[in-house]
Amino acid sequence: MSFVSTHPLSGAAYLLLAISAAALVARKQNFSTWFACLSLVAALFGGIVSIEAVFALAAFLVLCLWHFSLRRGDVAFTFPGATMLSGLLVVAAAVTFAGHFMPGFHNAKIIDHMVMSPGGVPFTMYLDFDKVAAAWILARCGGFFPVAADSQKSANEQADARRSLVIGALCLGSCLAVIIPVSLAIGYIAFDPKIMPFFWIWAANNLIFVAFSEETLFRGMVQGSLTAGFTRLGWPAYAALLVSAGLFGLAHIAGGWAYVALAALAGLFYGAAFLKTNRLETSIAVHFLLNFIHAVFFTYPALHIDTVAGISDIETNAASERSRAAFARALLP
Repeated sequence: MSFVSTHPLSGAAYLLLAISAAALVARKQNFSTWFACLSLVAALFGGIVSIEAVFALAAFLVLCLWHFSLRRGDVAFTFPGATMLSGLLVVAAAVTFAGHFMPGFHNAKIIDHMVMSPGGVPFTMYLDFDKVAAAWILARCGGFFPVAADSQKSANEQADARRSLVIGALCLGSCLAVIIPVSLAIGYIAFDPKIMPFFWIWAANNLIFVAFSEETLFRGMVQGSLTAGFTRLGWPAYAALLVSAGLFGLAHIAGGWAYVALAALAGLFYGAAFLKTNRLETSIAVHFLLNFIHAVFFTYPALHIDTVAGISDIETNAASERSRAAFARALLP
């Protein structure tokens, strides 16, 4: 469900949530926690969440605390397979929040069916409180996932700022060299330099909400957990990267199979940035900058089906447009 609220606390709720996410990325955990709590209170009184949604988030918090306690080995309540089971439950619950299947949330619609590029699919943008609140809980309970993604590294080793910058730049450049030509070749986008309406709101939302929440789930939780499990089996960390990228692609199935392939390709580079630096900040930056370059220099979010293929069949066109509308809802990979 979505709405456009004029209640002053609704805007405050999103601002406080954004600050809490940014503080968590900056490793200011206590500061982040206080702002997250204030955000939830503002969201409750501002009409963004209901009591039902608050209880859902509380249950997710308990589940995440249990899972990460199991991973650290400091919890008494355990049984054979508890870590794997709780991890699967955490991922399933996070997907439920991210997919907007959890009742009780009323996300604000900021852009409604607006054409951003000539020949482009109309674009709709929401501020997804459910998706980001769940991602914040996941990241906070996981300590922002400090465990090394590369099995050759020590458990807490991370690349320094300079190395992370170099690796991030290499991953972004490689990603652009692959994704942009492929997207142009299949007719998903065309060259269209611009500053689109509501650009800075879009950029803030895409960085703090979209990239943060998706990287937390797919790289921090999924890729990190798979790496730990595969390492125990003697498999390389790259196997976890491939699986997580594939799952990331499938999460974008609403945009059609071509979009699944593009998202999976992008996920390989996001995952490589995380794998080589053990820092989610790096994969978040690569993710956001790809989306940023797409929005500034190319059709956003995608070309209209008539522009791509000149299809005249009404039923086929309608089905394709429903898929493209879902793509617009999901934003970029």
